Parts: sequence; C-alpha cells; structure tokens
Amino acid sequence: MQQLKNLQYFFRQPKALRIHVGAHKTATTHLQDALKLCKASLELQGICYIPIDAFRYKLRLLDQNRVFSQQGNWLEKRYTLTSKLFSVVNNNQQRIVLSEENILGRVTDALYISPYPAPNVDFINYATTYTDISVFLSIRSFSQIYPAAYATGLKFFPEEAIRLKHALQEALDKGLRPSWVPVVKRLEAQMPRCQLKCWTFERYKSHQTETVSRLLGVSIDDLPAVENPTLTATPGVEAIREAEAQVASGEHRKVKKWFKVCGDIYRANQACDGQPKYTFLTPAMQKELDEQYLTDIATLTPDGYFT
Repeated sequence: MQQLKNLQYFFRQPKALRIHVGAHKTATTHLQDALKLCKASLELQGICYIPIDAFRYKLRLLDQNRVFSQQGNWLEKRYTLTSKLFSVVNNNQQRIVLSEENILGRVTDALYISPYPAPNVDFINYATTYTDISVFLSIRSFSQIYPAAYATGLKFFPEEAIRLKHALQEALDKGLRPSWVPVVKRLEAQMPRCQLKCWTFERYKSHQTETVSRLLGVSIDDLPAVENPTLTATPGVEAIREAEAQVASGEHRKVKKWFKVCGDIYRANQACDGQPKYTFLTPAMQKELDEQYLTDIATLTPDGYFT
C-alpha cells in the first residue's frame, strides 16, 4: 500500500535542488537551525527547506549504493528518489534546499591526513537527470575541524576515532598536512553535472544573510537570530579525558547507548573560561594548519569557487 501511495510522487520534479555540504561543526548546525526557523517564509518564495531531522533517515536510503549504482534498476532509482525526496514538492516549480554533513562522509572521515576520501554523491548524480543541482561546500581550517571531528567521533565510533586520531598525529608529526584543494577537486570530479561553489566559515560568520541567500538562490532580508548550538560545540579538555578513560577501560561497551553517556559527559564539561576547548594539536601545529587553510583559499579562488 505504501508503494502505491508514493506513486503519486513519481512524476514530480522540483525546479532546482540546492545542497549545502558542511563539516560536522557548530556553524553547520547554526545554518540548519536558522533555515528551520524561516522555513514557512521560504515556502512563500517557492523554496522547500527540508530540516535535517526530517531528512537524515531518508538520506541513508538515498545513499544506498545498491539503489543508485550504475547497475541499479532505473525504476527503483526513480521511485526511491521521488518517494524519499521529491515527495515534499508541492508543484514542479519549487526548489528544494538541503543542508547535510554526511554527504562528505561519516564524521570519522575527517580524521585523515587526506580527509573525506569517499563522499556520498550517488543520489545527487542520479537526481541531475531530473533537476538542476547546485552544491555549496563550506570549509574551515583543519585546526578546528580535527578536534571537533574527534570529539564527535568519540561519541559515535569511539574505538575507530581513537585509532584514527593516533594515525593522524603520526602523519602530522611526519610533516604531512591536510588540504581542502583535493577535497574540492575530488567532489567536483565526482559530480560532473553539478555546479560546485564554496564559502568559508569566516565568510558565513561575518556575512550570514548574504551567504544563505547565495545558497537559496534568492535574496532574503535577514536571518532569524539563532543562539550558537551547544550540542555540536567542541567540549572542554576534561570531557575528552573522561570519555577516553571510559573507552580505554571498556566501560563504553557496558552501556546501551554510549553516545548518550558521552553526550552527558560533554555537557557536564563544556568549554568555558576555566576549561579550554579540547584540541590534540599543539599551538605550532594549529598555526601551520591555519596557514595551509589560507593557502588553500588562495589556490581555489582563481578557479571561481568563491564567486
């Protein structure tokens, strides 16, 4: 019965699909919260923003390689795409807007010296046969991304996160450095029919309304005020120490939902004046990563990614 019900969406096609791909960081959550607050006003402009809490479970289905692989059945592809994504469209002129971190990969995919090696773009490439797609990648210095990705990874994939952090530290100690340039070029090469643009964390922070207007494809007057999210903020040093100690002792295997226990530890030990934000990077290493970030921006700018 559900399949018959969803057949009503089979021929729906939005005018455009605009996708923000962000790192697992507070700025991405801030953007998602702001878009959710102005969802109703956006609909008056023909824009359908799908909040992350409504979309993420569908994305897991959309990213199944068995569905959207080259060998997949076209009818199954079309049905999956329309029933999970295009079903929100009220008419063929509406734009769909998404903001999703997991398109770049799992949070632990950031913890490599060559980060985000395998983005999840199969459903995006298939959707280009039905609508115009623009992808917007937000970037930030890895001096901030690495500690945040590790903290989040410790909640959801604790043993893997610890292993990857050690390997990453070894690579950094050998003089290797991460770069956004291959990430951008790889993402662009894997989505040949999509337009890829970028913005920096700093640009979003200083020009939020302008940046979001660029994502939406229409000008908006102003974004609603949104407090900085706390759930995705990098916790204090003591929080990570306690979480790591529990993983080392095997305590994380004894609880039913470790991510909730870890989240409670983080909330009880948030970064503040008396407790610095966690990082496993030395000040000298942070400076080097910040310099590499500026070099990446200078390299990508002439190619028009930031226009």
